Amino acid sequence: MVEPPASVNELPESRQAAWAQSMAMYQETAAQLDAMRIEVAKLKSDISGYRVALEAKDSVMADLESRIQIMQLVRDEAVAHRAKWETLFASVQAQLRAFQVPAAPFVSMHEETNDEGTSP
Repeated sequence: MVEPPASVNELPESRQAAWAQSMAMYQETAAQLDAMRIEVAKLKSDISGYRVALEAKDSVMADLESRIQIMQLVRDEAVAHRAKWETLFASVQAQLRAFQVPAAPFVSMHEETNDEGTSP
């Protein structure tokens, strides 16, 4: 405990007790303040760490959203490309039906040979 200064020793005993009690409260309050400062510093450090983690997550999310957009563009392009081919094939099929082209091959598999034994 802190020794009172000489001027406090000249006070009546009740005032000396009040001074001692106020010094004890001051020391207790100062200790609590120190503990709170340490806790605030720790919490600020935690908050900084959380901010860094959050920014990293935001960066990952932005990257993933960018990839999603790219993949959607690739998909849309592939669907458009397929639609063009389907239109072409449907058009050819309609022409074959309109002109009643048979589904059999036009070239016969049988080849005739000439007198020399070779194909013409």
